[in-house]
Amino acid sequence: MVFNFIIIDDSRIDLMIALKTISTSGIDFEDLNDFASATDALAHIKAADPARHTIMLIDIQMPVMNGFAFMDEFEKLSLEKRQHYTCMYLTSSLNDVDKLRAQKYTDIKAFVNKPITGEKLNQVLKSIHKI
Repeated sequence: MVFNFIIIDDSRIDLMIALKTISTSGIDFEDLNDFASATDALAHIKAADPARHTIMLIDIQMPVMNGFAFMDEFEKLSLEKRQHYTCMYLTSSLNDVDKLRAQKYTDIKAFVNKPITGEKLNQVLKSIHKI
C-alpha cells in the first residue's frame, strides 16, 4: 500500500526526525508534507483532494492551535474528506489525561510517544491498515 504523509509539529527537530524516519522506514509513500503550524495543515487538508490515503502524525502541544483544537476542526470536515486520512498523535506527553482526551476523537487511531521510529510506525500501520 502506498501512502501520503502529513506531519504537524511546531518543533523543527521533531519534524526532521519524523521526516527522516518515514523516508528510511521502508514504507511506500508518494507525498511527505510537514507543517509547523496546525492552522496551515488544516488549510492544506481543506484544499486537498488526496489521490492516496494520508497518514497524519500530529503533535499535541503546539502554540496557536494545539493537537486537540486541530482535531476539533478536522472532525468538522465531511466524512467523505476525513475517510482519506488516518490520524495519530505523535507526542512527548506521558500525561494520562492527554491519552484519555485523545480517545474522544473517532479519527485518532493511535497515540505514539516521541521520538517516532521506523519500527513504531510500521507496527502502528500494520495494526491499523493490515499492511
